[in-house]
Amino acid sequence: MDEEGAPIAPYEAAIKIIDWCRVIVRYKVPIIIRNWNPCNKDDQHAMPASDKEVFWRELKGIPTLTEGVKEKVMQFALMNMMINFLIFKKKLY
Repeated sequence: MDEEGAPIAPYEAAIKIIDWCRVIVRYKVPIIIRNWNPCNKDDQHAMPASDKEVFWRELKGIPTLTEGVKEKVMQFALMNMMINFLIFKKKLY
């Protein structure tokens, strides 16, 4: 892992995490979700934090992570999911 939690070695593990982020976003995020982060508390079209936690638990089961890097990998994975979400939504419009 690098300083930001991005997987760098082995290459296959890094690609696997990034690919799973893409798969999770594409198949698990409801189509009515417009924003990854809520603009305000009552934003009905924002991704709930509880769903993000479910996505992280699903991703956490894929690769083996050591205890010291889980937090960094979680931040990297959620950021990667947000980017993939934005790309996916952009393609829809």
